[in-house]
Amino acid sequence: MRNKQQYISTVLKITKEVKNEFGKFSWAEVAYRVKKLYPRKSVTYEGVRSVYRRHGKTFENPDVIRAKTNDTLAGRTSLKDRLLPRLRTKASINQLANYLDVPADYILLTLTKLQLEGYSQIKIWSEGGEVFAQIFKRARDTNNEYDISDKWKNASIITLGIISDTHIGSEHCNEEALNHFYDLMVERGIKTVLHCGDLFEGFKRERPEAFLNNKAIGFQAQLNYGERVFPKRDGVETLVISGNHDEWYMVEGLADIVKTFARIRPDVKFLGNSFARIWLTPKLDLTLFHPNDGTSSNIFGKLQQFLARGEDKRSKINILGHYHKFAYLKHDGMHAFYPASFQRQSNWMSRHNLHSEVGALILTLKVDTNTGDLLSLNFEFIDYNN
Repeated sequence: MRNKQQYISTVLKITKEVKNEFGKFSWAEVAYRVKKLYPRKSVTYEGVRSVYRRHGKTFENPDVIRAKTNDTLAGRTSLKDRLLPRLRTKASINQLANYLDVPADYILLTLTKLQLEGYSQIKIWSEGGEVFAQIFKRARDTNNEYDISDKWKNASIITLGIISDTHIGSEHCNEEALNHFYDLMVERGIKTVLHCGDLFEGFKRERPEAFLNNKAIGFQAQLNYGERVFPKRDGVETLVISGNHDEWYMVEGLADIVKTFARIRPDVKFLGNSFARIWLTPKLDLTLFHPNDGTSSNIFGKLQQFLARGEDKRSKINILGHYHKFAYLKHDGMHAFYPASFQRQSNWMSRHNLHSEVGALILTLKVDTNTGDLLSLNFEFIDYNN
């Protein structure tokens, strides 16, 4: 029995060596090398292949099995998607090759392709006779300011659609309500929708069970699903910031899903990560902000805090996503809103006793055509809770 186990281990070891050298299985080469070690044994390429098929998984490195399981849960299937999250810290090419069960040359080739695709944060260097790689994060840009006043040049009325937290890919996303709202935009002649973050459901590996029933799991699956189902209406443009759910992918591998989505959807414009200031006229600004903190028992609490302490971000009109609530507060001449969401209460929310309101806003602003100052603000909450 001991000799048999030793033979099986030898076949598996040589099979892996050959696969790493050739980049594929070569059973004839495996049989040749095994025969040199066992000259008296009948060794054929069908025989060594059979040994691998029966025992390969049993002898697989536990770290490799764990990596494959985590990647499957996260929807990472390509070598690129599997590699990116593992570059958040310094890693040797040989370590990555062993962990991902591929030749080291494949790792280097994939890294080079990623750099050519625009992942300039990836650095590759030699140290102590080994080659290492790591992603070095760029500082987040919080100076996202956009002037879109030409859209309403000389107009006395500005009308905007306001949405947030659509969570595309979630089983709890109310796609029917979202499409109805965009139909309403066309019906009323509203050409600009502002999205306050969490366009996608995202994925967080710390709690994979919360995502297993979603309509799309993982970066590429959600991107493809979003391209297909996120509303697209002639003449309607969506300006969007990312939220914490979107940015989970950046934490995993610096893949910016909202920015990527805007590249494949000409009707969507990406304004920045979690914050943007938009100038509707030379005198009227609007902030989109997606925080990443807990909710408050006081529905107006976060709005009050933002207007009191958010000097660097607050504007005349302020839209705060993330909380899945509808509320309006006016203070010291400033207006602040929660615009609700398009995600019904999820199982995770239910367990934490959190309610999620489904709805959106239509803002109607009257402005002075000479100065651009805000004269009046009216809003309509489109309620989809029932």
